[in-house]
Amino acid sequence: MKVVSIIIPVYNTEKYISKCIDSVINQTYKEIEIVIINDGSTDKSFEVISSYLEIDKRIKYIEQDNKGVNIARKVGIQESSGEYIFFLDSDDWIEKNTLEILMKIINDNNSQIIRFGYNIEPDLSKGNKTIEKKEYIYDDNNLKEFYKQLAEAKYNSLWGQIIDKKLIDLKNFKSLNDSICFAEDLWFNMELYTKAKKITIISDKLYHYNRANENSTTMRIDLKTVIRNAESAILIYDKLFDFIEKWNINTKKIEREVALIETNVASDEIRKIFYIKNLKKNQRLSIIKKIFENETFERARKVLINDKLEEINIIKRFLIKSIIERQYKKTNKFKHIEMCYKFIKKFNVKKHIKEEI
Repeated sequence: MKVVSIIIPVYNTEKYISKCIDSVINQTYKEIEIVIINDGSTDKSFEVISSYLEIDKRIKYIEQDNKGVNIARKVGIQESSGEYIFFLDSDDWIEKNTLEILMKIINDNNSQIIRFGYNIEPDLSKGNKTIEKKEYIYDDNNLKEFYKQLAEAKYNSLWGQIIDKKLIDLKNFKSLNDSICFAEDLWFNMELYTKAKKITIISDKLYHYNRANENSTTMRIDLKTVIRNAESAILIYDKLFDFIEKWNINTKKIEREVALIETNVASDEIRKIFYIKNLKKNQRLSIIKKIFENETFERARKVLINDKLEEINIIKRFLIKSIIERQYKKTNKFKHIEMCYKFIKKFNVKKHIKEEI
């Protein structure tokens, strides 16, 4: 039987790591290798992990200084010996028959990548929805259709898939570097899927994505993280523009979708600047102005305007709406609206604010 290497980067997830590891060691598919990379955790994650090392000899434990999830995953790939790679975040977990289902499909149709569904935890939706089971297979005949979905950021996570290790080129994958801290999964997937000849998508919800972890990088709101996230997002979506040309799917519709995603993601990070305390108004304006004037950001803006999607900068409208409606609806409303007006005046879009309030 083929061995699956499950790679689990860990950073300060003492509350969740047990559930994660339990879901792995109890898999009905037994031919697995569990590679745990402790990325400089400062909580009791190691104590929790160490209790499993004697229980299950399939676990390979690696410890390093904090270098970020991207480098931790790279180390995990280097240390893995299985034919297939499965990424699992340490605050998430999987269904016990996940690998059994996936390996059966691989044996049946020789897919190099299989993507599957997931549940968001905690589930805040009302009632359970019945999902019709579906399976889509993409190969040389229709891979362009898959690329179009990727360009729309439908498959932008490393988790939620199993990968033939032969597709992962550690020497040439530019996405695996420590300077990328946000949306790095999408860049990795762009490089990965370009090499794949057969990809299967199934609707089975096998993965549980935990959004309750306050230590998650997507939940951090500090100046350094916000700036790095915004800059990384812009860089990665710049690469996505390059890939849609490489995949020969660079239609106006696709370019518009990419531009919308890029600007919304970057703008959402910019919006977080208004959460940060002890930051002077001029500092906020300087940071925002720098991002707005970025070449890639400007490229996306021109795509949207040239496509006559908006007469004005949609990014600024999005930011204005976010600040007023989402951020300061209940507290300090007038103070921050005044700040917003000053920001708008700087960028000469004051006349458009009324329709956003």
